[in-house]
Amino acid sequence: MLNLFRITTVATVLLVITLVTACANRPSDEELRTQITSYLLKGYRGKLYSVENFEKINGFKHNENTYTAHVQYDVVFKVDLEDATQLVTGESNDSFLKKGSDALGLLSLTAQYGNFKAGDRITQEDKLVLIKTEKGWRLKQEFLEE
Repeated sequence: MLNLFRITTVATVLLVITLVTACANRPSDEELRTQITSYLLKGYRGKLYSVENFEKINGFKHNENTYTAHVQYDVVFKVDLEDATQLVTGESNDSFLKKGSDALGLLSLTAQYGNFKAGDRITQEDKLVLIKTEKGWRLKQEFLEE
């Protein structure tokens, strides 16, 4: 009877270890939230809006090093379009090229969200690819922009 108890205990421990190891081959929900939110708020964008109600809807592994996450979140604007324009182009001591780049980014934001106002909340859905690197999971988009 004691041997059966030991065998059952060992089998349970091995099963738990196997499940934990299998789950480690994908980014955790918290890791997804951190990576994606950090990307969305990069640069001046964190001054314009916040990201709330982040939720992973689904995800799948392409292989051991690639994972696609289907996520949903709310973009909540802190300022309206006029203040955003002033914030991005007017207050900075950055170079002309940097200001121009930021202005193009703001134009893209305007094309995506229209004439937004402070307090506007827009629900977004995205499918983003993460790759496993030596430093953990990172958004593939980050590598395309470097």
